[in-house]
Amino acid sequence: QILKIMSQLKQRAGHHDHDRSSSSSSGRGDEKKATRVDGKGLWRSWKRNFKTKLPALLDLIDNALDAGIHDNNSNIATKKFVGRVHVYPDIHESTTTGLCIVNNCKQKIRPLKKVLEVYNSSKVNSGAGDLGENGVGLKQGCATLSDLSFVLVKNGNNGSSNATKNIELGICAESLQREEGCYLPAFNFIDEKGEDNGSPSLKEQMILHFSKPKHADVARCIAQYGAASSTSDPNLILGIERL
Repeated sequence: QILKIMSQLKQRAGHHDHDRSSSSSSGRGDEKKATRVDGKGLWRSWKRNFKTKLPALLDLIDNALDAGIHDNNSNIATKKFVGRVHVYPDIHESTTTGLCIVNNCKQKIRPLKKVLEVYNSSKVNSGAGDLGENGVGLKQGCATLSDLSFVLVKNGNNGSSNATKNIELGICAESLQREEGCYLPAFNFIDEKGEDNGSPSLKEQMILHFSKPKHADVARCIAQYGAASSTSDPNLILGIERL
């Protein structure tokens, strides 16, 4: 099981403002996907949790290490597990656009929709104890480091020889937040790499999905990632390829 977090570096003011203005001018599609919590206010509160970016980064790395820690009391199968964490610059061609944190995990990772869910009351039945819990540290860390972060999860088939993988994509973006609701979307895709059954590729699935009008706001975030620099135009296809 693999978790990858990619945070994009801040764009130049002019480019970022253009993206935000175009984002707020279009419909969100399904309004039920946003919570009733003030999204803009919640994002600001997440950023205030860390005084600087360094402790936010270290907190995310600490979470990654926790996921990879070997439990000596676990069964024989998991004792063979070797935890790994990689932190490296996210580079497109010769431009560094952000930072990647990648870790593997001995257990299945909790669904991203649950990890990114915003709780406005108690944590009862919130999944505490599962990998990912509420994802509070994830949200706070991503918001502090960047105005746009992507969370990718790949869950395998628990040792099955089937090459099919469940791929999840979550987005933490300041531009998606509104006073009337907090929106941290998560999407599921199937990766059948190596299987010749005529199924669409992961790239084809994402292009089809994010080309739908109801996902126009999310598509703009991915297109911004595809721009790779403040002087380039947003590019949805390139953004998907990079993901």
